[in-house]
Amino acid sequence: MHWLNPDIIIFSCFLAANLILGLQAGRRVKSLQSYAIGNKDFSTATLTSTIVATWISGGFLSYALPNTYSTGLLFVIAISGGAVGLFITGRYLIVRMGEFLNNLSVAEVMGDLYGKTIRIVTAISGIALAIGYVAVQFQIMGQMLALIFGFQGSEATVAAAIIVVFYSAFGGIR
Repeated sequence: MHWLNPDIIIFSCFLAANLILGLQAGRRVKSLQSYAIGNKDFSTATLTSTIVATWISGGFLSYALPNTYSTGLLFVIAISGGAVGLFITGRYLIVRMGEFLNNLSVAEVMGDLYGKTIRIVTAISGIALAIGYVAVQFQIMGQMLALIFGFQGSEATVAAAIIVVFYSAFGGIR
């Protein structure tokens, strides 16, 4: 009867939906540009949701929420700097990025402005940062799988990684 738990059913449906939708979206991906930015036909709500979902990640849930509970308003004020930074970026910096709309990455932008060496350094730095972020996501998702399904050790993290890599590899931004 452990499997009839509503939490397990909801989480399982979420994982299945992500996998199915990622595979379906992957059928439309024909190039790297299509994978990275689609047809640029996303609504403001979709783009906003994507940014918020990226910003409020597993690391936020496992670090910020417990610290907010234990420390209170002081911690909320401290982490509000991230939201202010995101607002400033969107309001004042992004509006000046029009000339770079055809670039697929920050590394391409940096390469256009400063040359190939800076492009490579930016790409390597971005990859290292992404690996760190993804590792945290895998770890948090692995902890959730361990709690919900009773997995032991690293098998929950490996299962989480397989699910995320599989749907991400095929679906791209969609």
